[in-house]
Amino acid sequence: MSDTLNKKCPYCKELIKRDALFCIKCNNFLNWRRYLNFGNTFLALLVALISVLSFAIPAIKNSLTAENSVLHVNYSFVYGGHIMMIVSNSGTKPGHIINGLISYNNGAQKNINVQVVGVAAGENYIAQGSSKEFQLFIDDDGKREIQNDLRNLNNLSEIILLVNVINFNGKRETYKYKLEKADFVKLNEAE
Repeated sequence: MSDTLNKKCPYCKELIKRDALFCIKCNNFLNWRRYLNFGNTFLALLVALISVLSFAIPAIKNSLTAENSVLHVNYSFVYGGHIMMIVSNSGTKPGHIINGLISYNNGAQKNINVQVVGVAAGENYIAQGSSKEFQLFIDDDGKREIQNDLRNLNNLSEIILLVNVINFNGKRETYKYKLEKADFVKLNEAE
């Protein structure tokens, strides 16, 4: 009867209960843990390390990620005297679109200011992780200059659109786009 209730410890050969998980004579585990060749202290440290890392890794990642806006300006098209732009922000803070400039040379260097349309104070920002469409327009003085220069369209050199943005930490960036002559003609169209 004692043989059915007892068995020998595989390590110290002492008689122990058949369903024992731990030998109290030699301090060895008899269940799945006997295949792991390290003690309780090591297991406790391993669990503690995993617990700490689960909180530390996101904090380290956040500390290495810049808290700033990352703005991308995309030129879409010209319609009715307006330049359509899409500005997206893949950063962690908001950014701002400021203004633009059309630059070309028709014998003398010309710069025409471009303003953001329909943006009240504070609405020219782009929230983190979002995109926004903006219209840039040329005031009447600029349109008159363009009208004069359209007469000598073939003499115009490269037509450049410069769009100025400012990111969250105050750094200004300028995006440069080459405008086709057909788009330049559309800038003089009525709205």
